[in-house]
Amino acid sequence: MASPEPSPPLSLLTLPTEMQDAIFTHLRFFDLHTLRLTSRDFHALIPPPTHGELLSAESLELGFLACAGCMRLRRIAKFSPKMFKRKKTAGGIEAYNRFCFECGRRPPPGEHRYMLGARWEENGVPFVRCLRCEKVDIGPAEQAISLCLPCHRQDLERKKAVEELKRVQMDRKSREVRRLLRAERRRKWVERGYALSDFSSVDSSDEDDSGDEWGHDGDMDYSGHS
Repeated sequence: MASPEPSPPLSLLTLPTEMQDAIFTHLRFFDLHTLRLTSRDFHALIPPPTHGELLSAESLELGFLACAGCMRLRRIAKFSPKMFKRKKTAGGIEAYNRFCFECGRRPPPGEHRYMLGARWEENGVPFVRCLRCEKVDIGPAEQAISLCLPCHRQDLERKKAVEELKRVQMDRKSREVRRLLRAERRRKWVERGYALSDFSSVDSSDEDDSGDEWGHDGDMDYSGHS
């Protein structure tokens, strides 16, 4: 007579569904969802936690908070300090609207989690939602600047170019004024009967000289000439 086939080893996965559900109801939140992460079978068998369950399980003492974006319990270090203070602290009336760094920087298409110009730090690195391009990116160290680093650099380059243009324009204007003053001195020199060929030896300044030595009215001192 053939011996009966050995029964499969008893395990949680081989139990009837009703018994599994009864066991799951006695597990604490962290134990249940730790079990869910142990295998694909348990991951398919145990439903993911709801946002309400995550909020009920979060704890500042344990160092875990619920994120409304990725629907996970994450360590406090993954959140901006503003996300777990006052109304958004664990159990706060606005805790449901808390999100981690990653979800803040990568919101769903068409949505934004930070207001324009908002600044925050992630592990000491400044981030900003730029007022100009409206993107979330690394920002400059200066707290008063609400632009991302690329837009801020463009501003600095544009400002530098404007200042350089003003400097060139002022230099050209100054050169033109000095040229006109020298031309006026040359005209007066000739009007007084002096030889034009002698002008350069007396007025050795070129068009770049200021001509201050000629006095406030731009006239030469002719006292040494007969």
